[in-house]
This record gives sequence, structure tokens and C-alpha cells, in this order.
Amino acid sequence: MMPAHTVCLTCGWREPVDATSPVATRTWDSTRDEARYEREKQRRARVELQRTQVIRELARPLPKMGKTRRQRSNVIDINRAMSE
Repeated sequence: MMPAHTVCLTCGWREPVDATSPVATRTWDSTRDEARYEREKQRRARVELQRTQVIRELARPLPKMGKTRRQRSNVIDINRAMSE
């Protein structure tokens, strides 16, 4: 790797020069980035709202289901059979 240098056009003599750090250039549109940031911020807020609604829904106690007895056809109630 050859360091930064200048070359004399007449004799070809090379003189080293202090390299400067490169200057960054913006390659994106900041207005587009701001709009995207706001869209993502709103999307995250909607997702968080949905998440809290689901958590609230799942945390609510379920209604108690009353026990219903099924009548079996092959079982005879003894008390009823003896009283008849």
C-alpha cells in the first residue's frame, strides 16, 4: 500500500502528503427518512396497542360454565328404579 503522495510532472519525484480523513456525504433523502421514521413510529404504536388489547382480553377471567349432566341410556338411576 503506497501512502498518499504527489508526483512532480517533470521529474517524477514523489512527495508524501498527510492524508486527510474522507468527508462523508449524505446519499439519502432526509425527508424520506423522516417520513419513514414517522411511519415506523406509528406502526409500532399500533402494534403495541393491539398487543395490550390482546393481553387485556386474555387476562379477563373466563365465564364459569355450569356443569350439565348428560343422561346416559345404559345407566339406571337406582333410587328411581326402586321407588317404582
